[in-house]
Amino acid sequence: DHDDRILVKIVNDLDRNIYNIPLTIEFTTGWSVVKVSNSLNDGIYNPRNNKIYINVLPNEEIIIENISQQ
Repeated sequence: DHDDRILVKIVNDLDRNIYNIPLTIEFTTGWSVVKVSNSLNDGIYNPRNNKIYINVLPNEEIIIENISQQ
């Protein structure tokens, strides 16, 4: 069951030696506790105004999980 997990991968075809700069994504959710893995800001967060901001390197997959009920 993956209802409480989201996989995100930001993909581009640009040269990684030049364009390997983190991108910030805004994640909007109703979850009260969120765990982020494989990003530049791994950790457990409490969204403010239902949002968290996550820094992601291009072509890397991150995992966003709802751990509110654990």
